[in-house]
Amino acid sequence: MSGEQVEKQRRGPRSNQKLKILYLAKILLDNTDANHDITLQEIIDKLAANNVTAERKSLYDDIA
Repeated sequence: MSGEQVEKQRRGPRSNQKLKILYLAKILLDNTDANHDITLQEIIDKLAANNVTAERKSLYDDIA
């Protein structure tokens, strides 16, 4: 295993944290509009599918 692969494995789910805002924007654009909303738990689940951990409190701040 290369050093980069070991580092990514060591970081685990936090490896995509820097991309959280971009994933969040994409989730909101793809799944919501004036007539359709999404729950915070659904957002958390969709972020988790991209190996991004998020807490409800931080998502409120990110969305604001």
